[in-house]
Amino acid sequence: MKSGWMKILAGFLILVLIIGLAGVIRQQMDYRKGDADYSEAEELAGVFVPEGTAVTGADGREAEKDPAAAALETIDLDALREVNPDVVGWICIPGTKISYPLVQADDNEYYLDQTWKRARSSVGAIFLECQVSPDLTDFNTIIYGHRMKNNTMFGRLKEYIRGDLYEQAPAVYIATDGGVNRYDIFAAYEADVSWLLYVPGVSAREEKEEILRCAAEHSVIDTGISPSPDDRILSLITCTGRGYSSRLTVQAVLTQQWEAD
Repeated sequence: MKSGWMKILAGFLILVLIIGLAGVIRQQMDYRKGDADYSEAEELAGVFVPEGTAVTGADGREAEKDPAAAALETIDLDALREVNPDVVGWICIPGTKISYPLVQADDNEYYLDQTWKRARSSVGAIFLECQVSPDLTDFNTIIYGHRMKNNTMFGRLKEYIRGDLYEQAPAVYIATDGGVNRYDIFAAYEADVSWLLYVPGVSAREEKEEILRCAAEHSVIDTGISPSPDDRILSLITCTGRGYSSRLTVQAVLTQQWEAD
C-alpha cells in the first residue's frame, strides 16, 4: 500500500517538474522572440541607443547637442508603421536599455501580450493609455509596460525605487511625428491603483494638484524638481511584482521640445 502511494507521489512530482520546466522554456522563448522583435524595430527605425548616456544616430556619430534628442530626431517612424500602424512614437531612457517603439491600441489589454509587431508574447509592448492623446499634449501622459525578470521592457524602473538609477538615467525622451520631447524625472514610488494618477484626461486644476501632491509625498527619490499644474508630465507605470493593489510609477516633467523639421 505504501509503495503504491509512493509511486503516485513520485508521478505527481515528476508532473510538477515537467510543467515547471515547460513554463521556463516558454518564458525563454518569449524573451528571445521579444529580443528579436525589438532589435528589428531599432534597425527599421534607424536609432541605436548604447549602454551609456551618450546616444548615437544611425550614422554612428555622437551628437554635438543633446545626444538623445539628436539621435531621435532622425528616427523613421513611417518604417515602423509599415509593420504596425499602431506605432505613435519611440521612447528611450538613455543610461538604460529602455528604448522601444511606443504603440497605442483601442484598449489597454491588447499589448499586454503582443509585441510591437502584433506577435503574441508575454513581453508585450510599451504602450500609451488608450484614452490619452497620442501627440503627448495631455497633462498626464500615461505609459504602461511589463516589469520583465530579465530587465527588458520596464524591468529597470524598479531601480529608481531603490534609488540607484536616477543619477545615471535622469531623463526620458519620446519621439513622435511632432518632434522630440525631453522629460526630467521628478518622482518614483508605488502608487495605489485607486489613485487619481491612473485617471486619463484629468483637466481640473485641483485634480492636477492632487496628482502632484501624491507624487511629492510618496516619492522615494529627491530630485529637486517640483512640477506645477501648468506643466505636462509623463507617468511610466509597471507592476511591483507583489500583487495588483499598487503599481510602480516613475514620473517625469516635460522640460524641452525639439519640433520636427
